[in-house]
Amino acid sequence: MRYDIFANWRINLLCNFRCEYCFYSVFIEDKKKQNLNGEYSIEKVIEGFNKSGLIWLIYITGGEPFLQPGFLELCRGLTEKHYIGINTNLSTKNIYDFAKYINPEKVRFIHSSLHIDERKRLDLIDDFLQKYHLLKKAGFNIYVTQVLYPPVLEKFDEIFEFFKKNGVIVRPKIFRGYYKERHYPADYTQKEREKILNYFEISRKLDNLKPLEMDPALDKKFIYGNLSFKGLLCSAGKDFVLIEHNGRVMRCYGIAVDLGNIFEGEIHLFKKAEPCTADICPCPYYGLRCARGTPEVI
Repeated sequence: MRYDIFANWRINLLCNFRCEYCFYSVFIEDKKKQNLNGEYSIEKVIEGFNKSGLIWLIYITGGEPFLQPGFLELCRGLTEKHYIGINTNLSTKNIYDFAKYINPEKVRFIHSSLHIDERKRLDLIDDFLQKYHLLKKAGFNIYVTQVLYPPVLEKFDEIFEFFKKNGVIVRPKIFRGYYKERHYPADYTQKEREKILNYFEISRKLDNLKPLEMDPALDKKFIYGNLSFKGLLCSAGKDFVLIEHNGRVMRCYGIAVDLGNIFEGEIHLFKKAEPCTADICPCPYYGLRCARGTPEVI
C-alpha cells in the first residue's frame, strides 16, 4: 500500500452515541457543522482529492462517519484511486453494505471504538460482535479500543474477558480529559497505570496487528501526561494534514495553518518539516508519528 500523504478527515460531528467523556458532544447539535452535503457534492469531494495529483491515505473520523449521507458512495469513489481508514462505533446498518461492496485491500484499517456504556444502553453488544466478525471475515484489518475513563477502567477486567471469549481483543485507550476535578492521563494512579500497561501487553500478544499509521500502542507514550513537541521539527503540513468537514486543510489540530481547501482542488503543502509551535499537542498520535525527537511530558 503506497501513498503520498496521510490525512485525518473529520467528516462530520454526527453521532448516535452520547459518551460522557466525548469532547465533541457540545458541538453535535450544531446542524451547520454536521456534514459536508449541501455546499459540496460527493462527486466534487472525490474530484478534489483526485485533482491534487497525490495518492492519499484518508483516515475518516467524526462524529460517526457511517452516519454521513452517501458515505458508501463516497468510500467507493475515494478507493478507486486512494486508500482509506475509518474510526467508527460500528453501530449502523450500512456496515453490512460496506463489507459487501468496499474492497478491503483499499481500506488500511478500521478502528472500532467500543464505548461500552453507550453500547449497553442502546442494547448493541450482540450487534457489535456480529459486525466485527463480519468485517474480519471479509478481510478488513479491524481492531477495537475502549477509552479508559475512570469508571470504565474499574470494570475493564470484566469487559476484556467478555469480549475475549467472544473472539474480540479490546485494546486500552488512554482517557484524556477531566473526571471529578482530576486531569487525565496525568492523574491516573500508579496502580491504574500498571493495569493499563499490562493490558497493552496482553492485547499486543493476543491481537498481533501489523504496523499502523494510528498505532493503538502509542497511548503508552503519554500515559503520564500530555506531550509537547514544541521546537521539534515536524512533518505535519508536509506528509500529514488535518481536513475539516468543509474541506479546509490545516497543518494539524494544534497549529491551524491554512493550507487550502481540498474540495476545491487547492492545497499548498510544506516543502519540508517545520518546527512545532504548539505548547501541548492535542493529538499526540500524530505528533509521535511526525515529530523528530523526544517530546516533553506536560
